[in-house]
Amino acid sequence: MVGKKRARSLKAKRERRDSILDAAVRILVAAGPADLRMEDVAAEAGVAKGTLYLYFRHRSDLLTAVADRALLGWMGRVDGAMRADLRVRDVGPVAAAFIRPIVEDPAILARLGLQASVRPERGPGTDVESEAAFLLAGRRLGDLLAVRLPATSPQDGLRMILVIRAVLVGLGSLPAVLQSLPVPGDGDTRLDPTAELARLLPAILQSYGRATETMRPMTDAP
Repeated sequence: MVGKKRARSLKAKRERRDSILDAAVRILVAAGPADLRMEDVAAEAGVAKGTLYLYFRHRSDLLTAVADRALLGWMGRVDGAMRADLRVRDVGPVAAAFIRPIVEDPAILARLGLQASVRPERGPGTDVESEAAFLLAGRRLGDLLAVRLPATSPQDGLRMILVIRAVLVGLGSLPAVLQSLPVPGDGDTRLDPTAELARLLPAILQSYGRATETMRPMTDAP
């Protein structure tokens, strides 16, 4: 039913935006990104289509916002896991803290992969709030990384987060990419994105740190 009053306060606007994103996620889970239509999201969220466009000017902006929220949620969980024991200075446990949220909720990776499939039309002020939130969370998590794995420069913590975000977006889009490729032979050549992350992440962390111990690759997800 479309009949909600216009959100006027900053809190109300944020709640309305979150409710729209929640509606988009429900449709994405049921139908996938290819079948997500703005009118369906508006109906699911209980708002007028014009109201939806006040928050998201383009469909690609909406999909990107879903991915952004998944990214920030994942970063928050990693931050909490890493702060649980600041004494650890080893690549393996740190990598496990990054991977565990995705093992527990694989949908995070799928939503992050949306960023690889959309090309948002960014105008002045577009996604300023979400980018600012990412940089704030990224710097906090980067500083924590620099404590856990002493980095070569003060900026290496945030740089690691940026690299890891790029890897997550790429791996999140992997299933869709593989579905569009011809598979040679009769064997199963599908890749598990989470398993690939477990292989890549320790090497990424090790490449930035000054750890002296030999890296032990993670063979099993936590």
